[in-house]
Amino acid sequence: MESPRLLDVRSGLVVVCLKDFRSKGEWLIWLGRALTSPAGPAWALAGVPPRPSDCSVVVAEAVVKKLPPPCEEVDRGWCALSLQANVDECLGASLETLAELCALLQEASVSAHLLASHGSSVRLLLPMDTLHAAVIALVRVGHVVSLHGALASRCPSPLSAETAVDNSRPDVGVWSMVSREQPLQSDPVMYVEPEGPLRLQCPSGLYVEIRFPSGVSGGASANDESFLRHASCCGSHRIHVGDERGGLDSIRDRIVSFQPSSGEYRRTSTHFVSEQLSWIELSADSDGGGCMEAWSRLNSKDVNYVALQLQPSDIDSGGASASRGELQRAGYWVFAGNCWARVTGLAVGQGLVAGTCCRSLAELEAVLGGFGGSSSSSSKVHDELKAHYDAVQGLVDSPGVLRATKCAWKDLGVAGATFYDANAGIGGRIEVEGAWVIHYCEDGQIERWRVVEWGFDPFSPPSEQTANTSTGRAQTLGRNTSAEELPSARDSSSSAGSSFSGRRHRRVATSLVAGSSRKASTSSGASPPPLSS
Repeated sequence: MESPRLLDVRSGLVVVCLKDFRSKGEWLIWLGRALTSPAGPAWALAGVPPRPSDCSVVVAEAVVKKLPPPCEEVDRGWCALSLQANVDECLGASLETLAELCALLQEASVSAHLLASHGSSVRLLLPMDTLHAAVIALVRVGHVVSLHGALASRCPSPLSAETAVDNSRPDVGVWSMVSREQPLQSDPVMYVEPEGPLRLQCPSGLYVEIRFPSGVSGGASANDESFLRHASCCGSHRIHVGDERGGLDSIRDRIVSFQPSSGEYRRTSTHFVSEQLSWIELSADSDGGGCMEAWSRLNSKDVNYVALQLQPSDIDSGGASASRGELQRAGYWVFAGNCWARVTGLAVGQGLVAGTCCRSLAELEAVLGGFGGSSSSSSKVHDELKAHYDAVQGLVDSPGVLRATKCAWKDLGVAGATFYDANAGIGGRIEVEGAWVIHYCEDGQIERWRVVEWGFDPFSPPSEQTANTSTGRAQTLGRNTSAEELPSARDSSSSAGSSFSGRRHRRVATSLVAGSSRKASTSSGASPPPLSS
């Protein structure tokens, strides 16, 4: 394969077949109007149909609605792939590249047709219902496909209803990654908990993962390329019945991620080791390399959960539309006992990262940097992430006081920094209003979070929680946790089994990667205060 290429997708196209159009004047008149219509583009379709006296024209759906064709042969449900040519690339080279793409798509059982148009632009026409298969085939070999708006929701396709396991959900809890092996049979990367990637998984299926690059605790600067390896994300997790040996099939549907989508769901074979409170995930990559991750659950006891979903910036808490044209944000904010994490960013189909399918952020930047022959385009990826994406994890020091311990764009040090203090007025103001949590941020922005799970109130001081309980305000969304029940990080060190010691960590990690013949060494050093149970 040649160097990766950037392709744009145009949807909402129809194919109009004009038979014997040369002998019918009204068809020629319609064809002239369609080709010059401001309602949308129009292209001639080469090679289909084969009769010289026939003509097929590809137009936007809006053209057909404004100018109904004088025939009944209108085939809807098509889209076009447009190749973004480099500035020094001639039309012949573009056509040669398209021929290679056609062969690639044919191997994926996707039928594509060449579209002729004015200028040097070249496109491929394919049925809309094969777009997902086409994107997967293109991304797997390194190409970058730009999908915006509703198109992005097709890649991957929406999940169909499947039978899930019972409500015990062994995946629920606070998890710290202890090892990652990619590709399989390679030397695994080992983490001393809880310094590795962190995952908070709620009973409802919502989850948040904080995945800073190895060796980076946060605060990646504009001159630091480590942001390309940042993989924090959030979404929903589905578990389905697996094989008879007790394995489970797992699918994670991400709504926000620092990495672009590959066009496919992250599907893994998983296994829960109850004796060690460990969770193993095994996935197979398209190149056959595969990846295995081992996670250790930090909470040995049940905790209460809070799950909040960020609403689009142009939708208020009552569901009414406030404004249009803004980039919409999305995200989840999850609390598990005294541990919390939140990931926010642009919604699927918005911007560069969430509106593109490719294998990695590094590939996206490389393609954008190569397009147009300017390196200035590559900085757009970093600028978008820093402007619209954030990942924060922290602890609830007490009701109404949230401390951030790691942040994507700030180095918080060992002690962390206060994220929100209701009494001191730090971090703005947070109000609980029925099924909504409204955050009036210090910079003037207003974040509206919809309550998905409400096991306790982490935002209100004890005095306000007592008042709320007496009035019944915002206390009907599940069992609430009082100040005395809320786990404390200071109490965890004296609780037996509430956290792993370094020795137990090494023993668990070794057993999880027993399939590898190589011996891994763990980094030494004092661990930060353990998370409570």
